[in-house]
Amino acid sequence: MAKAGHPTPYNGIFIQKALEYLDSCKDDFKKKVVKLPKAAGLALALGVSKDTLYEWAKVHKEFSVILLKMNQMQEQKLVDESLAGNYNPHIAKLVLGKHGYHDSSRSEVNVKIEKLDEIQKATEDILNEAE
Repeated sequence: MAKAGHPTPYNGIFIQKALEYLDSCKDDFKKKVVKLPKAAGLALALGVSKDTLYEWAKVHKEFSVILLKMNQMQEQKLVDESLAGNYNPHIAKLVLGKHGYHDSSRSEVNVKIEKLDEIQKATEDILNEAE
């Protein structure tokens, strides 16, 4: 691991190692092995911190593409394997939240002010007639 405060030097070999890591992310359900691609796993495979991965992605377009691919692989595997019943649904839900998936529903009610005034006037008229 790199020392805190000292940036890890970047070179092209990290692209090859990163691709090898992504290729190694294959589940073996018979052996109960799940290898979901993760930033933590990639950082360990490269011997750097997760922060270093994101710093490299800011500066090196090719490494940014690697992180994008990793996140897309993660999302796809989570959805597909969860639907197949192979992944823990609670963990899958938690991680898919980072990909924009949510199970809440939201309703919006838009009432124009003019309509609101008409409703209030009609209500007042009804109340006045009842007196």
